[in-house]
Amino acid sequence: MKKYTAFPLAITTVALTATLATGCTTAKQTVQTTPTTQAMPTLALVLGGGGTRGYAHIGAIKALEEHGIRPNLVVGTSAGAMVGAIYASGKRIQDIEHAALTLNDTDLLTLAPSKQGLIDGTAIRRFVNDQVKHQTIEKFPTRFAAVATDAHAKTAVTIRQGDAGLAVQASSSLPNLFIAPRIPEHGGKKYTDGGQVALLPSAIAKSLGADMVIAVDVMATPTPPAQDKRTAQPTKNTAGIARTDTGIKAVWGDEVIEFPINKDAIAKSTQGLPISIDVDKLLGMIPNNAQIPLPANFPKTLPKTKGEMIRTINDVFLQNTSRATTADIQASDVLIAPDLSAYAIFDPTDKEKIIQAGYDATLQQMDQIKALLAKHGK
Repeated sequence: MKKYTAFPLAITTVALTATLATGCTTAKQTVQTTPTTQAMPTLALVLGGGGTRGYAHIGAIKALEEHGIRPNLVVGTSAGAMVGAIYASGKRIQDIEHAALTLNDTDLLTLAPSKQGLIDGTAIRRFVNDQVKHQTIEKFPTRFAAVATDAHAKTAVTIRQGDAGLAVQASSSLPNLFIAPRIPEHGGKKYTDGGQVALLPSAIAKSLGADMVIAVDVMATPTPPAQDKRTAQPTKNTAGIARTDTGIKAVWGDEVIEFPINKDAIAKSTQGLPISIDVDKLLGMIPNNAQIPLPANFPKTLPKTKGEMIRTINDVFLQNTSRATTADIQASDVLIAPDLSAYAIFDPTDKEKIIQAGYDATLQQMDQIKALLAKHGK
């Protein structure tokens, strides 16, 4: 099997395409929720959401291109919408990889705390539009659809024309974290992250006329080994908190963490304030030897390494959520599911390894992909 080598250069999300460069008038942004009547494509590439795990989509596309496989339709959610829009715009995969590896992910996040959210996603919009050379979606050489969620109706919508960057911004706007954009910008509906309703939008691709769907699921995780029901016993998982003579201690499993409190220092630092602080009374409000229940799958010991922390995030916060639906899995003729369980969904430090994982997983499915294409006369 050929080894994939990342270019010394290479799209991000957290997790995941206006006017032409010559200054032509921007087409009005619209949201379409029903299939178009034009000739439908036969092969769709579906790219799922998943934060910075979406870098794996770059490796998957690279493997497909090396084998002469290019889709007629690209459908993406969140991180998949970002990679998919730039790819569908005609940009070379080598240049997409370059942009990904040289991108400072924090440049896409502009803090703007408000009642609508914490992050202004317009930087994502600008980045994508720069990458697609300010083409509107309908000008792309490959048909493209970004999947977002109608913030009011909580239903999936596909955005297939207009401002590409705005479409990706909408598809990537996690509720309560990102400020939801409106489409059209003035007076339009609000749209949020498509992963809420279609993390892996394979069924949507089929509804758009795809005869074949190659889907890349970056949120799939290996199936854990089955437990013996005769010996597996549910255990209560708790963390304890207690007062000490010098402060507070927390007990987590077999570990004890001490939080010393210097009462004299606190008293000195609060002198002159318009209110007095009774440190002893404040400490007295802390429950003594209280047991705080934790989720059943929470670790019994504190995570000490990056790997342990990632596993905790994956096991606790992603279990039974952020998963492709059965309908979308069944709509995927070929499902590429790289094992990305070692990577957090908002950690861009392992871009090259994530890209590599997407590449390798796609190569492993190449025989099945080619058999599918042959079956349909491609």
